[in-house]
Amino acid sequence: MSGHSSPRILFVSANHSGGGSEELWVQAVGRLAERGAQVLAATTWSARAAGRLKQLQQAQVPHASLAESLPRRLLARLRPEVRPGCPPLRRLLRSWKPTLVFFNSGTLLDGLPQLEEIAASGVPYLTLTHLVSTDNWPDDTTAAALVRLFSGARRAGFVSQHNLALFQTQTAAKLTNSHLWRNPYLVSHDRQPTWPEGDTLRLAFPARIHPRTKGHDLLIEVMSQEKWRSRAIQVSIYGRGPWENSLTRLIQQRGLDATVQYRGHSQDIQALWDEHHALLLPSRHEGLPICVVEAMMAARPCIVNPAGGSAELLEDGVTGFISRECSAPALDEALERAWQHRAKWQQIGIAAAESVRQTIPADPADVLARELLG
Repeated sequence: MSGHSSPRILFVSANHSGGGSEELWVQAVGRLAERGAQVLAATTWSARAAGRLKQLQQAQVPHASLAESLPRRLLARLRPEVRPGCPPLRRLLRSWKPTLVFFNSGTLLDGLPQLEEIAASGVPYLTLTHLVSTDNWPDDTTAAALVRLFSGARRAGFVSQHNLALFQTQTAAKLTNSHLWRNPYLVSHDRQPTWPEGDTLRLAFPARIHPRTKGHDLLIEVMSQEKWRSRAIQVSIYGRGPWENSLTRLIQQRGLDATVQYRGHSQDIQALWDEHHALLLPSRHEGLPICVVEAMMAARPCIVNPAGGSAELLEDGVTGFISRECSAPALDEALERAWQHRAKWQQIGIAAAESVRQTIPADPADVLARELLG
């Protein structure tokens, strides 16, 4: 972008809820505005994303809605051949005339009509995908479109090597323009929490309540065993999601109230790690879990399933404990190994803190902003 004195960068998000996969670009767009770039955010955010809109307003970043009227959405569903693509984005590209577009998507298949519009406009663009999983395996037609669209980007970004590799497996194609971007985190890069006192080991599981991907059911299955009920160990589940009531009832039905507690949403992740000794993450699918980064930054060992990029950050037995596969028996085996080495948890946490700082930058949003201006 060095050839433009004042670049015009359009940020397009394919996510509706304004969740954690928005954090990187929302922070970066504010940094760019501070540095004199002309920026515009365009999303289909729902009412649940009010906090994100406030974040953009505070950064004095304008926002354009890509949402369409209900009749148009119904027409697109019933007769997609009548109105292909994303007309609101098409009009915005023509009227605002960006010099660069940054396209952000939660999963690999989110927002393909929007990305088609961006590619068709001829404006240089970059993509960032936060989750590639086996739950959403593209068919041949979709895979061909993905290869064309991602190969046409200046950079096709992912949050982990695992997700890049899975993309290349699912599409049977190699990307020569791939790139890794890291997401921001909500703990201090400079201050590590003190080690919690007490004889009971307290594990935290902070993630959105989405059992299919995060594996809450695997955790319940493991902790239902008598050996874990009888040990001085507690697991605190944090997060929000439409399965909260079912999860709470399952904990009660299994008689796990003393061992597993659902504690809602935590507003202070730094304080959370002041209270807990380790992270337990039983996920089936991940990009690069921010909770792993945060736990490591807070000098806490991580006990995880090998979903997404978790194993890229951790060294088994050195900075954490990694199960052999994403299953309840494998998670139980990893947790058992961790329990047998619990006297070394503080030492393992210190090693994790040193390791993660060599991989994750102190300010990922600033890194992205500088790269977009470079």
